[in-house]
Amino acid sequence: MGVVLIPLFAFIVLLPVLRENSLFKSRQFFVLRTSLLTILIISVIAYLSSGELLTSEMNPVGATWWRVTAFIAAGFAIVLILTTYLPAFLKRVLRRG
Repeated sequence: MGVVLIPLFAFIVLLPVLRENSLFKSRQFFVLRTSLLTILIISVIAYLSSGELLTSEMNPVGATWWRVTAFIAAGFAIVLILTTYLPAFLKRVLRRG
């Protein structure tokens, strides 16, 4: 489920920025900023809910926070490549002829 839901979540988060008819540079800046802010928020939530306890004598419970963050970041990277960079690359290649 996560393989489908994480990129879908990333696409939904980035959809308002991607629908703008602005220049590539400004759209790229807003998409990267939105992605990094979302990943930061998710990593804080994952850390706080990971079950890491205050002492090293107790074992943590739940998911490892950095794995959750890495998985979310990978989903956002895939969506960024497919929705922002790949169309710009194809447009540039097709213009050269």
